[in-house]
Amino acid sequence: MIGQCNTMTQHSPARLHSRCSAYVHAVGLVLLGAALLPLAAAVGLSEDQGGNIYTRWGRQDCGPGSVLVYNGTAGGSYYSAQGSGANLLCMPGNPAYPEGTTTQSSFGALIYRAEFYTQLANLETFNHLDGSEVACAVCQRINLQAKTFVVSGSYDCPAGFSMDYEGYLFAPHISNYRGEHVCVDRNATFHGDAGYQNGHRLYPVETTSGSARVPGYTPFYELTCAVCSSTGGAVYTRWGNSSCPSTAERVFSGVGAAPHFLQVGSGANHLCLTDAPKYREVSSTDDQGAELYHIEFETADNALSDTEDVDNFEVVCAVCQADRSHPYSLIVPARTTCPSGWQEEYQGYLMAGHYNHLRTSFICVDQHPMQAGLSTSVKGALLYHAKAGTIIPSSSTYTEAAEIACVQCTGSSLTYVNHGRDSCESGSTQVYTGWLAGAFYSHRGSGNQRLCMPDTAEYLQSSTELSGALLYQTEFKTERSSNAEWVKYEAFEASCAVCARTGVQAGSLMIPAHDTCPGEMAMDYQGSLMSEFYDYKRSQFVCVNSNADFYGSSNADNGALLLIAEAGGSQSQMFPGYIKGGELSCVVCRGSFFEPTSTATTTTTTTATTA
Repeated sequence: MIGQCNTMTQHSPARLHSRCSAYVHAVGLVLLGAALLPLAAAVGLSEDQGGNIYTRWGRQDCGPGSVLVYNGTAGGSYYSAQGSGANLLCMPGNPAYPEGTTTQSSFGALIYRAEFYTQLANLETFNHLDGSEVACAVCQRINLQAKTFVVSGSYDCPAGFSMDYEGYLFAPHISNYRGEHVCVDRNATFHGDAGYQNGHRLYPVETTSGSARVPGYTPFYELTCAVCSSTGGAVYTRWGNSSCPSTAERVFSGVGAAPHFLQVGSGANHLCLTDAPKYREVSSTDDQGAELYHIEFETADNALSDTEDVDNFEVVCAVCQADRSHPYSLIVPARTTCPSGWQEEYQGYLMAGHYNHLRTSFICVDQHPMQAGLSTSVKGALLYHAKAGTIIPSSSTYTEAAEIACVQCTGSSLTYVNHGRDSCESGSTQVYTGWLAGAFYSHRGSGNQRLCMPDTAEYLQSSTELSGALLYQTEFKTERSSNAEWVKYEAFEASCAVCARTGVQAGSLMIPAHDTCPGEMAMDYQGSLMSEFYDYKRSQFVCVNSNADFYGSSNADNGALLLIAEAGGSQSQMFPGYIKGGELSCVVCRGSFFEPTSTATTTTTTTATTA
């Protein structure tokens, strides 16, 4: 049985924040697009899963070639609340809580159960799911060398890749608030209670019509997807270019897609849609569920010779695979060179939506992007340079308003982000340390993820125009926590470290509402699940180390904020076994769920179990 998410009780944000003015996934593959996951391994664009671990949305079991790590119910932010996290989580049963947790709600980041809303699309495939809760299963490939990613726009896997499952893309409604595009199994099963409970709503995704339509895609057709695996090298998306570097092979080329820049709902994560779409059952009418538009560059105001000539052109992309000796992927923001021991795939600029539009995701765009399509400025989804805002650590070397660089790397080590610590756990190697960044708490736009920014910044080209996608330092807002230890962190800044585990051939996994690792998996750290206040703006649920450092000062600078997450809603809507108002723990695990030499290596089917 799994946790469910519930209905929200409204409280004034002023009570929480006296100075208030107003989202695996693969650590080995960074696919903010081809994969419907947060920018995995993109340093600080925190991942929930990595390596050979993936979530099967809509089912509680795993297919042939995989074993079940745990199952549950999908959870996300309340559909009409502006804040908390955009990423969808697979909430397990038998939740664990940090010591000292009470039933007194701190009304921080609230999580609700996810439900299917399929009646608008009227697809026979999903009609039986309308009002059902969204089941989920976290699975691990039996082949520990495998890496998984999600193809969006087609139900087929590329040549040389095996299929884990295929289905349809789902995301929140265009009039709800931003969530995450996820791939729901075509054979999804009914789960939980019937009837609308109005938690986190999921609708089929379709492309729109008009001048901002996605090229090559039929308007209003529901989009398919496939979760695929390969034993080759790391898979990543090269944004702004339809070809791959000489160090990699092209899996497919595609076109960038995202919600309209003024549309409050759909998914926050940018998608790299394959240039060869394939459809199954479609409605062919405008269902007004979740919608996608093509993405345009907005780079004229920056006046950088690297990018100004692509202003108003469409954003293309390529999904690439590195050689087998580089099985893991890592994106480092604010750097132009890869850490020692990592291979550079390409360098570029960090980009996202404008800070005054709606939240999207931070992606690494090639330094010299291609001109694609027509320069017509039809204003669908828009992409701007990311810059450091006015609130950054005084000890950093960042220049306010300068365009932030990024570099896509591949290597042989599995990485994870240690949120809240500027060091790595025992047995890990430090890749770099830094400070946690995000969008300003009251800004509608920029990117939704939490980034681990290196202490020392490197630049390509820069300007002085303070606009575009702005980044700010992250502070703890824990004064209302029922946990006395977290109260001590109030207003302190959040540090971070990117850490590598050498020799680990399997995956990385963050489990919400748990404090132990399942099966044979080893623990990297325990912590508390955190995100933005439920009535601010959408951010990302991340696991913050319970032994966080007291970083910076305790001055309330009010940039990006971190509050502890809890299950929200009325008692009748609560997850079985969850405490109303109880602050949620989390754990970051690594390795193989099963002993590699056990009989699991020859098992082709699994039975659902509960973590």
